[in-house]
Amino acid sequence: MKIKNSGKRITAFLFAFVLLVSMLPMSSMATAETIITKTEGTLVIHKTSDNDEEYLAGAVYDIYKIADIVQETNGSGEVIMSYDSVADLVDASDNRVTVNANTNPDVIDIVKSNLTKEETSITTTDSQAGNVSNRVTLPIGIYLVVESICPANVSKSNNFIVSIPMSVNEYTGGAVSYWNYDVVARPKNTVMDATIFKTITGGAISDPEKENGDDSDYWTASCGDTITYSIKSKLPSSFTSTKYTTYTITDTPASMLTIDFDGIVVTVPTSADNDTLITLGKDIDYVITKSSDGEGFVIELIKDSSKAGTADAYSQHLYDGAVITVTYDATFSAVAVAGTEYKNAVQIDYKYIPADETVPVAPEEPVYPPTVPTLTTYSYALQKIDSENSDPLGDASFVIANKEGDTYTYMTWTTATGWGTTANIDDANVYVGTSEKEADAIVKFEGLQAGTYYIIETQAPDGYSLLKDPIEVTIGKGSTDVMLDDMALYSIQVVNNLENTWVLPATGEFGIYLFTIGGVILIAAAIILLSKNKKKNNA
Repeated sequence: MKIKNSGKRITAFLFAFVLLVSMLPMSSMATAETIITKTEGTLVIHKTSDNDEEYLAGAVYDIYKIADIVQETNGSGEVIMSYDSVADLVDASDNRVTVNANTNPDVIDIVKSNLTKEETSITTTDSQAGNVSNRVTLPIGIYLVVESICPANVSKSNNFIVSIPMSVNEYTGGAVSYWNYDVVARPKNTVMDATIFKTITGGAISDPEKENGDDSDYWTASCGDTITYSIKSKLPSSFTSTKYTTYTITDTPASMLTIDFDGIVVTVPTSADNDTLITLGKDIDYVITKSSDGEGFVIELIKDSSKAGTADAYSQHLYDGAVITVTYDATFSAVAVAGTEYKNAVQIDYKYIPADETVPVAPEEPVYPPTVPTLTTYSYALQKIDSENSDPLGDASFVIANKEGDTYTYMTWTTATGWGTTANIDDANVYVGTSEKEADAIVKFEGLQAGTYYIIETQAPDGYSLLKDPIEVTIGKGSTDVMLDDMALYSIQVVNNLENTWVLPATGEFGIYLFTIGGVILIAAAIILLSKNKKKNNA
């Protein structure tokens, strides 16, 4: 069950099924006043919250006839009432099911019983009024009602049996006082409005290469970076009143992330109206265990299982609607593959005891966040070529750097820890193109956060001039996709000129301005010299 971000939240419902009607009258003798005189009646269904304050729209109920109501007159002229079950009514083991006041609706196997769905189903509305969609007219009989479609993020109601008409007993002894031909059923749901959300709060930046939205949460970082994750789980508004036997948060990191388990912190505000945080105690307010693969973890908020289903089973700091925050750091692996999306999953799992039951049950699905943070790293490659013939040039050395204002910060690398930084270019890692063979002399910078970088040549091949300026490059999806293409192994080609080769600087380069200024000076000097010579000759 998925939810969306930007205000779209998961709402999972527990249901304590309560039907506010008397379902089946006892088989009995009927007086003239209590004989069923009509051939049909109506059924209205309202799906409501546990306090009846909210009508839930969009639930669809299918209706199956499972028995006829039979009225027969005996020798004394009395009317005897009984039920005639459909011929093939059986359970999942093909055992015959007989309809009576004690029939369990859950044992009836609809498929094996060859039950025919009534032509009209009921669709609930958000209004108390019975209207066309949530009212259906049915022939007199006994019906099985099954919720086939739930509103978004709502658990299904239990199956139930209803009699059309419904007997109303106003006297002692269970005698029928009269028949109600307009039956109203109200399947209830105890609201479990738990939500969970996960994102990155440090160590990475929002990925400029991708578009974030309601269903996406993209981030980028360099290999070796420490990434801070935050999980927020809002407890149900019925957390302390409903019998929850377990409530767990399961975090599943991507394969290239290593969690600092000792640094996991769990906090909660002191109250719904107070932002002051309390740090919950491990093995006091919750228990935490590593997942079976050793990569993720499970946090369980109920420590004393012997008290499950009571208020004492939970930490004294937990309350209805409390927002629990789980914060932890994880190291992005030095061998993470550029261009791969690493997703971090999380979910809530719980069990509860429905009303009038004793055995805990789990919902059909866990509660999932609307999005999960996706982490990506990128790469860049260049090839040195000769200015004369475009042949690849080996033995050129480069470093890569960031720049803040006019200050460069140079990148370092180790296979154990990934990328780091240094203020000294001599301490930066040097990358060298190692041969002059075709498609070689490639210098690769892999596993970097998307953004602007500067590649600086620190040594040119023998006989070639050193590049005088850093090369500004953009590392991201585009540069990475080029490298992943088998037909193109580099993101850019860099031209090296032979030493002592005078080359007119390209338009826009700083050298062109020096060249222009020099020319102007020479022309001015020539004019002055000519002017002096002219005066001398006229003297």
